[in-house]
Amino acid sequence: MDGTVAHHYFEWAATGDVATPPGNWADNYGTQIVGYFYPPASTTSNGDGKQLIITSSTVNSGDVGTKFRDSAVPVLNWEQALQDDFLMTLNTDGTDRGTLAGQTQVNIVKADHPLAGGLSTGAKTVTTAAQDYSWSAPSQNAVIIATVADDPTRALVYGYDKGAVLADGSTPAPARRAMFFWGNNGFAASTDDALKLFDAAVEWASGVKPQAPAPTLSLTRTATGISIVFSGTLQSADAVTGPWADVAGAASPLAVTPAGVQKFYRAKQ
Repeated sequence: MDGTVAHHYFEWAATGDVATPPGNWADNYGTQIVGYFYPPASTTSNGDGKQLIITSSTVNSGDVGTKFRDSAVPVLNWEQALQDDFLMTLNTDGTDRGTLAGQTQVNIVKADHPLAGGLSTGAKTVTTAAQDYSWSAPSQNAVIIATVADDPTRALVYGYDKGAVLADGSTPAPARRAMFFWGNNGFAASTDDALKLFDAAVEWASGVKPQAPAPTLSLTRTATGISIVFSGTLQSADAVTGPWADVAGAASPLAVTPAGVQKFYRAKQ
């Protein structure tokens, strides 16, 4: 894994206590920069220069309000009562947005969109126990990825692309805006499919793609030659300057009987 900073992560935590970010980012995104601001003290400028602002369901929505509505930084929101503040929905609770108790599944309705995380169309179990899900009635300009399992009118995962007109009918989204269904305890009960959806929401909203782990390579002497342990694609050359060619059929560990004066090996993605 290389050391490239791949993501800035900001969770608006109610207590100021931020744990390891959800999903498998530690594996997928290389070195992380993780930060937070206590919501009542946060200001619009706190989002400046970041790759993504995340608002979680543990916030008091009034402490965030419209501070980041006009931010040119992408937003991933999972606090249902902030949707109207971001102009992602209108503001009638129970009609434009709300919370639905006792849920374990979502219905994937647009599997061909990156926000679907590679999941196929149909019902998917996304929590291991019944949870509160945040639902929405966004405008027709939003792309809806997942809905309540038995109610296609209630969106659970959706997004507005940059420039799409938001729910007020006049304001273009200053950057991508995405909504996720988790409630306060949703992450702790999440299945692998839920984490795929969440990672996809992070990638789509921020535009940051996961970085593949760097290849590895080691050589060890054996009684008959050398053993090469590697990940990625193994290549060899007769000179360190090349030309390099893939070692046909190579699988790690590879036993090699030395021949000739010298041989060089490298691994690549």
